[in-house]
Amino acid sequence: MAGWSKSEWRGWAKETRARLDIPALSRDVVAQLELWPPYRQAEHVLNYLAFGSELNLSGLQGKRFYITRTRDDGTLSVHALSEGLERHPYGFWQAHQESPEVEVRKLELLLIPGLAFDPSGTRLGYGKGFYDRLLGSVQKGVSIVGVTPSQLIVPTLPTRAHDVPMTHLLSETGVFRTG
Repeated sequence: MAGWSKSEWRGWAKETRARLDIPALSRDVVAQLELWPPYRQAEHVLNYLAFGSELNLSGLQGKRFYITRTRDDGTLSVHALSEGLERHPYGFWQAHQESPEVEVRKLELLLIPGLAFDPSGTRLGYGKGFYDRLLGSVQKGVSIVGVTPSQLIVPTLPTRAHDVPMTHLLSETGVFRTG
């Protein structure tokens, strides 16, 4: 695994995740997050709508939740979850194009999916850089939480200059600070 390319890591992560009990892990992750004081204190939270075998956080309640929408230029915009959904051409659900955009600075905590993470906060995504561009505009001090099963936290992942690290990782075992 040492020296693998991002593409090789993506293949491994997808195969590994396909063997996991995602519904049970999702329930455990939601329970762990609900115990975490920064989450309990936050009011405005960026969430995501699970796609494929991603952990599903739809059990979370009691916050103002926001989701992203993929713009034509490959950047993400942020919208209230309550404003309606539509399916993206890649098959995932996103905010409806008519829903009003919300300023990123309004967010107090961001929950970010990924294929794999390492303890320094490096995120392995699907390779399009959508989240990296969004995370580059997040205010300093805001918690950026990578959401993943513990089996997909690996010792080290390849990183590039544009990769934005997570401040915390969340798995079924709890939340911990990266770095």
